Amino acid sequence: MSFVNFHEQEKISKEIVTEAIENCMKKQADNLLNSLEVISGRLSQLELYCYKLERSIGELRSDVMDYHGEANLNYRCLEKHVKEVCLVSNCNITLRFLIELSHMMHYREVLSS
Repeated sequence: MSFVNFHEQEKISKEIVTEAIENCMKKQADNLLNSLEVISGRLSQLELYCYKLERSIGELRSDVMDYHGEANLNYRCLEKHVKEVCLVSNCNITLRFLIELSHMMHYREVLSS
């Protein structure tokens, strides 16, 4: 075997190895890009779910605040009426009873929320 033939075979072998490595690297790079696209899509879905969840929590918080505001208004209105009834009737027993009743109703509203 001559030196020239050996050198040519070595050159061809290097080219085959280089081509195989390049093909393998291209395949791995394509797989990596596909994986990144899948991850990106899932992150977008997660972002949308988080946005919807935040919006729902905000609506729930608003509803709860509205409910508590309405309950407090009802309690104050009831308390006002109790005091008016007590002033008109000038009866201590009625006053105590109505005040206790208003407190019980207020605590029931607090406990049920």
